[in-house]
Amino acid sequence: MHIMNIVEKIKGTIVNGVPEPHFTVFDFDNTYIENDIQEAMLGYLCRHDLLRNPALAEVSLTNDRGAYHEAVFRNYHKLLEKNDVLEAYRYAIRTLAGFSIKEVKEFTLKTINDEGEVIMETELFGIKIAKGLRIRKSVKKLAEEMNTLGVNIWIISASFQPVVATALHHYKLLGECIGINLVEKDGVFADVFVEPLSILEGKVDCIKQFIHPSVRPLLGVGDSMNDLPMLEYSRMKVVVDRGNALAGEAKKEGWEVISNEI
Repeated sequence: MHIMNIVEKIKGTIVNGVPEPHFTVFDFDNTYIENDIQEAMLGYLCRHDLLRNPALAEVSLTNDRGAYHEAVFRNYHKLLEKNDVLEAYRYAIRTLAGFSIKEVKEFTLKTINDEGEVIMETELFGIKIAKGLRIRKSVKKLAEEMNTLGVNIWIISASFQPVVATALHHYKLLGECIGINLVEKDGVFADVFVEPLSILEGKVDCIKQFIHPSVRPLLGVGDSMNDLPMLEYSRMKVVVDRGNALAGEAKKEGWEVISNEI
């Protein structure tokens, strides 16, 4: 689907008098950017033995830092293998407990620099993982066109809110960010979540709580089944075609599909 065709449809929707405020919701990982910044950051922290939360694995963080970091990384990928998406996202966020907001921002920028923009595959602890982070130009163009129309842009991400907010600023991308957060205690993040969590149905809960309790987004943009509740709640659904289950659902339902281009 050509981006400008989507823009024209949104113009028509606005002209036809849909309720204000006019806003759109975008997923971030694998939608606004290619690859997953939270996974990239987990890899960076584990590769450099930087974790501070001792409650993520049975191995002692104090006695064997290397083994602990490998165990954490493997635990995360075991959750993915079991398709336990909710617990995998929660687990990845918990790895940031013990850091200050300043440190999270610094590690985010170091992760972005370490990843580079070349999309490839690498290994960590013998596990094959994606490497590289770069803007998906088609989605960036769509966001810019929405902004031109005076439509507010919100990023609803299952990654850590300070991580995504830092990445948005770094890449100079449009959008206010809602993501998962941890409670702050004495200037550092605790291993306690702030509800609601912007995962699966929680993305809709976040829209209702932080954007508007009853007005639906003009459009939602996502790339995976994790975004399905958010897309179903949106007036127009736009899916980045990554050849996965959501892309198949989108084609079956006649939703707007944009190519998996950068």
